Amino acid sequence: MRRPPLPAAALAGALLLLAALPARADMHPTRLLAERLLAEVDDTTWFAEGTGRKVLYIVIDPNCPYCHKLWERLRGPVERGELQVRWIIVGYLTSTSLGKAAAILQAEDPVAALRVNEEDFGFRDEDPGGGIEPLSEEAIRDETRLALAANLALMQNNNLFGVPLAFFRAADGRGFMFEGAPPPDILRQILSLIAEEPAASGQDPPGSETR
Repeated sequence: MRRPPLPAAALAGALLLLAALPARADMHPTRLLAERLLAEVDDTTWFAEGTGRKVLYIVIDPNCPYCHKLWERLRGPVERGELQVRWIIVGYLTSTSLGKAAAILQAEDPVAALRVNEEDFGFRDEDPGGGIEPLSEEAIRDETRLALAANLALMQNNNLFGVPLAFFRAADGRGFMFEGAPPPDILRQILSLIAEEPAASGQDPPGSETR
């Protein structure tokens, strides 16, 4: 059965309380779901933005206004080097979502392509939403279609239907997730819960990459 989505602020507030509890085998179902998402994320294709040792995975559709709002609210921590966001693109919300998602994923620099999409969000008179030009059906490569299908399967296989969908490894060692674009004050509290990944010896911090 599909569960009704909680308002973003209410969900975030509930998860903040849960995060303070010790990790237990009988964790709240939402945290168990976050554990499954983390276990399955290697089956997706994502690209990284930022050099922070705190890693946040986010599933977004290029035409999603709430995804756009979350992208805007994360500019500070990403640009200050506090956060690395691993963007998982899907394309299902509107008729141009697939073409725009493919344009971002097939770009030589997906992070720059995403920035074009978000900085020009809502300015296309005939196609409100992301500002990047969608690829035609013929221009979408087979491997891109497979990657986008696998990204969408991460949501569908876990009965999740809305974007943005964000998840991460919390400082208590367990999964944590939220949906929507929480208000800035709540978002700051959520980001403070993310575990820091250890710096690799002799290597630069993780930066912009695709996998």
